[in-house]
Amino acid sequence: MGGVDSGQGEVRQIVDNGIPARFARGWHCLGLSRHFNDGKVRSLRAFGQELSLRTAADGRIHVFNEHCPLAAESSADTGTGHGSPACQVHGAHRFLPDMQAPCWEVLEQDGLLFVWNDTEGNPPAAAQSIPRICGAGSDEWTDWVWNEMVVTAQPRDIVDHIVDTASFFYASSHRPTFFKNVFEDHVATQYFDGPMRQEYSRHPLEDALPQIMWTNSVASYFGPSFMVDELDYVYETHDQSAVLINAHYPVDEHSLVLLSGVIVKRNEELGRDPHEFAADQAARILHGFGKDVEIWQKKTRIDNPLLCEEDGPVYQLRRWYEQFFRNVADVEPEMTDRFEYEMDTTLPVDTWQRSLARNLNSRKPTGRQPV
Repeated sequence: MGGVDSGQGEVRQIVDNGIPARFARGWHCLGLSRHFNDGKVRSLRAFGQELSLRTAADGRIHVFNEHCPLAAESSADTGTGHGSPACQVHGAHRFLPDMQAPCWEVLEQDGLLFVWNDTEGNPPAAAQSIPRICGAGSDEWTDWVWNEMVVTAQPRDIVDHIVDTASFFYASSHRPTFFKNVFEDHVATQYFDGPMRQEYSRHPLEDALPQIMWTNSVASYFGPSFMVDELDYVYETHDQSAVLINAHYPVDEHSLVLLSGVIVKRNEELGRDPHEFAADQAARILHGFGKDVEIWQKKTRIDNPLLCEEDGPVYQLRRWYEQFFRNVADVEPEMTDRFEYEMDTTLPVDTWQRSLARNLNSRKPTGRQPV
């Protein structure tokens, strides 16, 4: 614990309540289903333990704790052929129903694989189901362009990003003119509208293509770790729809796997191959993540942050997020009650424009500078 001198004789104590003693309750995306349903037994570390994933005879992916409950021997390298891993010490015949490694609740949907985590052992909550993603699996849309990276960070730092208005001025290609957050039940949503930043540098190959003039975005976390961002890009000549997935699952108490995926609606007016456009969007997202990751990996845990207005409703978001780390019976109404907050973007946009004008003006030749 440390302090910060406010300049008026008061010291603000930094509060760190420590990393949660459990992993968040809810659905967590592990990646694309096709990465796991090739018939091989796959090993994956998540939630502080080793998991074993295998496609059963019925075509469904089953997820087990990797180690035999009797011998603690890994079962990832062999199997029974019936969807259950087999211990290399005891063999498949020893995996009787009452001895079998616990199986995780699994959801395969829209080409994605999810597991349900709950410290209490409760089954998935029907009211917290993952919604179907518009366009996923349709011939009118591209396949997923997918990326994964391991990050040394806390999941809460990733989720905090949904209320951060200021980051759009520095890490995004768009400037926010409308920014609103709504938290209710297990869903946290960010509404964003804004034009393309004129000072944002375009790739030379993009100069001959239609320019994005405006972006409308509705990004929602459904539970603690899976965000769906429905995007509408307004061009000079047409509109273009896309969907972004931003998800993560914990590897252990100190690291996580950050997942991102993009699909794009096929459109002849796009002027380019839609899958190529999706790949370009994915590259932009990874570029933005790269900047964020640098920050996340250097952050320390502060449970009473000192905020400016553009930081958004961080405390209210964390109150909403806390529900996933409580027993179901201990979730308080204020964690799930509807909360709305709309940012007045007038001042930050005006301040940014003035700052940009000063920077551009300072670069103009004065006659005393070499041109």
